Amino acid sequence: MIEKIPAGNDYFTVLGLPRKLQIDGADLERRFHSLSRQFHPDFFQRAAPRERLISLENSAIVNKAYRTLRDPLSRAEYLVRLEAGEGVEIKAEAPQALFEEILELNELLAEYQASDPSHQTALQSLLSDKRRQFSATDSVLETRLTDELFPIWDRGEGRSANPTANGAGDVLVEMTRVIANRAYLRRVLNSLADVLPDT
Repeated sequence: MIEKIPAGNDYFTVLGLPRKLQIDGADLERRFHSLSRQFHPDFFQRAAPRERLISLENSAIVNKAYRTLRDPLSRAEYLVRLEAGEGVEIKAEAPQALFEEILELNELLAEYQASDPSHQTALQSLLSDKRRQFSATDSVLETRLTDELFPIWDRGEGRSANPTANGAGDVLVEMTRVIANRAYLRRVLNSLADVLPDT
């Protein structure tokens, strides 16, 4: 008899992991494969309709949990939402330190789009420089998140004794800021990818 994964279980619980950000990838994969074999619909083809349905639902949850937790950035975003509450939305926000560069990039992109093809070719070098600059900043933010903030969270440090109204402690507030900045930078990089040839 197959049991349904309880609806309130978060993805960490589904995969039998503590609510931490530094995860052993090989262990995560082993847990995923074990649960996948346990719930795979192929093993329930001759089962009662209810068991087949539970198998499909459990497999979907396990797959979604694995996809979310295997990527450090989606794992961090998921944890922030878990800890701060379901209604929390992480909005893309430009890093303050890049305000001038963002204005300059927007002007360059507007000029590029309004130009004829020969002038666009000349602007591509400037836009490529901007892409490198924003990619480097994105990498710095990713490193801050994974190498600095993940260990702080996992050690239980940086959590405010008086959490903010939405329940987030200091480290969650900082993780949210970094995630929001990275989301903004990814949009900028996607905009640049749309106008620059593949390199």
